[in-house]
Amino acid sequence: MRLFIAIEFPKETKKEITQVIAHINLPTEISWIKSENLHLTLKFLGYTKIPLKKIEESIEASISEIKPWKFEFISIGYFDYLNLIIWLGVKRSEILSRLVDKIEKEMLSLGFAKEKRIFSPHITIGRGKNLPTDIRKKIILILADQRGNALPKPFQVKEIFLMESKLTPKRPIYTRLFKFTLA
Repeated sequence: MRLFIAIEFPKETKKEITQVIAHINLPTEISWIKSENLHLTLKFLGYTKIPLKKIEESIEASISEIKPWKFEFISIGYFDYLNLIIWLGVKRSEILSRLVDKIEKEMLSLGFAKEKRIFSPHITIGRGKNLPTDIRKKIILILADQRGNALPKPFQVKEIFLMESKLTPKRPIYTRLFKFTLA
């Protein structure tokens, strides 16, 4: 199974993210993430044969002292790698950072690799693959103009999920395996 741990968004938040995407009005070369696939990944586990029960117990241990908190979007931005990644930035909070650290430690104890990159909370909303330089530059200029746009409203994070990711030729399909309610 290919797994990850995530925060899923309420339907209203997904609707608001879709409105942000519509307002950006980028060229058609951008592939937008489907509303049902919007989430914040806390830890990507990848393919594993570790029993789900052990993963479930470790996630339970990770959230044992984590209280619900306010999740806030703070910006629209992009990563300019081989492919252009368009994202919504998330406000760093002490609770979110502690949760990610606890999950990382618990998953490390099960044999999952430690994340090499520093956790940068963001939600990928679109991708531009193999973009010609002129289109890439145009998109980056449009995104720089979006900084003052309305963002989705904050919401309370009350649960996290262990998700399965099945890759298909058209798009990944995410399935909730377990829900974990915060204290």
